[in-house]
Amino acid sequence: MALFGERRVATQLTVQLRDGTWLMCDDLSKFQTSPNGPCVLGAKGDILMYVTDKMTDKQSKRGVGFVPKADPIDARWGHEITYIPADQIVRVDLRRQV
Repeated sequence: MALFGERRVATQLTVQLRDGTWLMCDDLSKFQTSPNGPCVLGAKGDILMYVTDKMTDKQSKRGVGFVPKADPIDARWGHEITYIPADQIVRVDLRRQV
């Protein structure tokens, strides 16, 4: 995924929600050929992303860190992408290699 004409490819996406939960896609390249690509940054601030790891506010405060979720790609059911409305997003971290 290129952002704003950048030629560097994004490698990781992390989103913090209003309730303190963090959602992460640890390796965007795993979803390069998935429906909608690795993620979609919507024109109104909403996001579609494949969630591989999650950390609740409670887990963060206890120092637990991210917990892996079930693989978003299931051989039988297909690809599960998560929609996040703009009004639920507090912060977006996008990691790219130099």
